[in-house]
Amino acid sequence: MTKNRFSLVALLVALLLTLTACGARLSTQVALEENGAGTRTISFTMANDADTQDRITGGYEAVEAAIKKHLPEGLQFSGLTVSEQEVTGNFTLSFTDLDDYKAKVAAIVKASGGDLEPEVTMFAADNALKKGFEFTENFSSMHLLSWVSDALVAEGVIAQDDAANVIEGEDGATVTYGGQTYTNEWGGQIAINETESHGFDGVTVDVTDGGDESYGVVVRMSRMSTPSGDVKALDDKFLGVLKDVKVDADVDPAADHYQRTASFQAASADEVATKLEAVFGKGAASFQVSTEEAKGEPKVKRTYRGSVDSTQICADYCSTAVQIYAPSGFTTESGENVAYSSGGNFNLSFERGIVFDSLDFTADISMSRSWTLDMDLVIDTNDYADFLDDIEKSLTPSTGTMTTSDADGKRTYSFTFTSDDDADGVAAALGGYFTVGDLAEGEMDYVDADYAVGLGLDPHQFAAGSEVSQVTGKIKLGTMNDWVEDPMSTWSRDGSQVSYEASDSNYIMFTGYASGPTMGQLIGWIVAGVVVLLLIVLAIVFRKRLAKVFSGLGKSASAATAGVAEAARDAGAAYRAAAADAEAYAGQPGAGQPGVGGPGAFAAGAGQPGAGGPGAAAAPGAPVGSESGPREFTEHDLR
Repeated sequence: MTKNRFSLVALLVALLLTLTACGARLSTQVALEENGAGTRTISFTMANDADTQDRITGGYEAVEAAIKKHLPEGLQFSGLTVSEQEVTGNFTLSFTDLDDYKAKVAAIVKASGGDLEPEVTMFAADNALKKGFEFTENFSSMHLLSWVSDALVAEGVIAQDDAANVIEGEDGATVTYGGQTYTNEWGGQIAINETESHGFDGVTVDVTDGGDESYGVVVRMSRMSTPSGDVKALDDKFLGVLKDVKVDADVDPAADHYQRTASFQAASADEVATKLEAVFGKGAASFQVSTEEAKGEPKVKRTYRGSVDSTQICADYCSTAVQIYAPSGFTTESGENVAYSSGGNFNLSFERGIVFDSLDFTADISMSRSWTLDMDLVIDTNDYADFLDDIEKSLTPSTGTMTTSDADGKRTYSFTFTSDDDADGVAAALGGYFTVGDLAEGEMDYVDADYAVGLGLDPHQFAAGSEVSQVTGKIKLGTMNDWVEDPMSTWSRDGSQVSYEASDSNYIMFTGYASGPTMGQLIGWIVAGVVVLLLIVLAIVFRKRLAKVFSGLGKSASAATAGVAEAARDAGAAYRAAAADAEAYAGQPGAGQPGVGGPGAFAAGAGQPGAGGPGAAAAPGAPVGSESGPREFTEHDLR
């Protein structure tokens, strides 16, 4: 019974070997140069037997044609060599450096429908911390040839059921470097490590972006425990040969772990990469920085990409991390200005709202109370060169005018608004208002001014939702106008001008009261002054003629006065004659007797009270011309 069972198992194994005997066996040879360039050759051998031939439609010519038709870019195919016992051939992948190698491997795997991010480590050095050669990959030759079976099925060369049997498996691999060949005994991923290591247990790279094309870098190298004196000496030896790098001793000797640091400054992203290579080894570090517009938002996206291969200074099991500290204003999606990446490769992004360098405004108010508001918004073209056109579109106001000018790496957006522009459009652009007008009823009670000036300005809104680092401005009154009181505390006054200055984008407000003539009043004063001056000039020019005129007027007045005097003398003579007649009548018999309306009214007894007669107040026998009797009417009385 046991013998029969053993025979059955042997039969099944033989059948399995028969079913898989048609597959190809792969072997791999990698040749490397110091700069990472090289070739990868994948050789295959397949039995040329009846079973294999029965599974192929069209013969080996069809197999070769299908492979050439579907050959991925980057691979070279030697063609098939067919003998009586076997079929052989090879595929070759050439690359210029390790980055090129990984990129081509990724493209081939993707063409096969796979999803793999290739990782390749190559180390060859003779430094204080590590000696020997190391080469590892996270993929195998089967990854690079998985497309072959699909190509044969697609061209009808084999059946779908036989696709899994095209490649039987992988044998070992060899890696040649520096004239020496290293062997990976087992098939699959290559992992060769023939090094003597005293490397660190952890490495962290901190990069601080100064925002002005400058960077500060600190490389922190740690061990899990305090090393022996011999290992410390190796650390000193390794760090001592680094150039342009500041090296610190154990930064925290009291801590549970041992750490050394190497720090440096760099003036560009390329210099960061160069100096990192001085620490990690040539070709072991890269660093790039890019700036672009964040899609759909008025923001700048800043991305840091690169890699750090710590193999040359790390132990076999070593943690590697990169931390980026972004410039002021840049944050991650979570609002932090630092981002962390574990592993050697990093791709870290930050965003910042667009920041304008400055905003300067000047408001000129004329005597007629009309005004002009000029505003200059300045931005650094180096930071935002890729999307200046988009910024211009977002800033364009619905009223007023806007022009641009470039100088010294800066772009200035210049705006002009006037009192004739649409008030709503101006208000929308400013995020507030600018007004010059009469005082309100309540203001008249406590302010002795002719008009009021008001400003409300939101720099954030005016800059299309962006920040402004510096804001300055001034408001100037017209000729012969002045403020009736000092301005608000955030403003300063110099005569008829008030000024503002701030290092933020906070909302700006101003209310001021002023007095002074309008242009119409000034013109009226000027006209009156001109008229008076003209009269004076005419009087001087025509003084002789005017003298004659005034002289004639004087003579006419004298003649008129003489005529009046003559008339007065005639009137006086007539009066005296009448008085003499009255006196003679009074001496006649019966004079002074009562009688109505007759002469007797002025008869004897005159001088007694009586109304209506000239002699009513005269005493009997009073001489004519005395104070109580008739007197001469003279020129003086006329005056």
